[in-house]
Amino acid sequence: MHFGIKPHQGGDDWKEVVVETKLAEELGFDSVFFGEHHGVDWPQFSSPMLVLAALAGCTSRIRLGTSVLLFPLHSLMGVAEDAALLDVVSEGRLILGLGAGYLESEFDAFGVERSERAARLEEGIPLLRSLWAGEEVTHQSARLKLDRFRLNPLPHQDGGPEIWYGGWEKTPVRRAARLADAYFPGPSGNREKLRICYRIYHEALEEGRGEPSCRPLMRDVVLVRDAAERRRAEEGLVRLFKEGYSAFGHQNVNMDTFQEELRRGDRCFLGEAEEVIDQIHSYREEFGIDYLVIRVQNEMTRGERGREMIREFSQKVMPEFV
Repeated sequence: MHFGIKPHQGGDDWKEVVVETKLAEELGFDSVFFGEHHGVDWPQFSSPMLVLAALAGCTSRIRLGTSVLLFPLHSLMGVAEDAALLDVVSEGRLILGLGAGYLESEFDAFGVERSERAARLEEGIPLLRSLWAGEEVTHQSARLKLDRFRLNPLPHQDGGPEIWYGGWEKTPVRRAARLADAYFPGPSGNREKLRICYRIYHEALEEGRGEPSCRPLMRDVVLVRDAAERRRAEEGLVRLFKEGYSAFGHQNVNMDTFQEELRRGDRCFLGEAEEVIDQIHSYREEFGIDYLVIRVQNEMTRGERGREMIREFSQKVMPEFV
């Protein structure tokens, strides 16, 4: 089983991000991930590709991933060239996680119609693969015109980086099966929502690309040592989801049922090491998860306590899945 990490995000935490990323590489994590949002009132980077390029220079082994890049906000060529170049400078360590985005304000800020999300993705992802493969591409649409265009430089990885695709509704889940190398559910959906999405995904796989490269999942993880830390962690997760999802009308988050879902392990992996191990085993058995990305953005996991938790996870949890 592989393990990735999504550390704290945001410009105010940059030094902490570098420290946590280097620590994750030292402790044996396989990857580090960063997301993208714009104009939101919670810690977040606006350009995960730029962040990963900076981290490529101070790491040597750990893979570098986006979780997720909001593809419809960007030009096809910008994504194709930036991803290829990042893959070159990192010597083949990029994982390109893509998503459609959902905040109306972000589409307004970029001058993109939210209604164009699906068309941009359906057109763009196959073109990414053609360009990364070194093909001479001719293509014309309302959004772009390519006339015998070849990408230069090409990615370090043959055919380009893996594409992981996230989303929680039928259309994006089926898109992941058709166009991506893996379906990458984020941390917002509960266990029942995950069941529904995986049923759709497995049905679509039979019609699409076949077996995925892996079965990744991102979940908030907090290792606690006593009842007081558990209370603090629960309170922090409630605030994180209320301010980061519910406040923006995210359909996956119902704060009326959130705490009960949290206590059942249907939202996050929370508890002492043995509890978290059992929770991960449960998800592996039900969903076949083989790549867990832990998100450590709870306010209790900042600073030295956060680094201690990352060490504890690597020492007490990860060895159970080797």
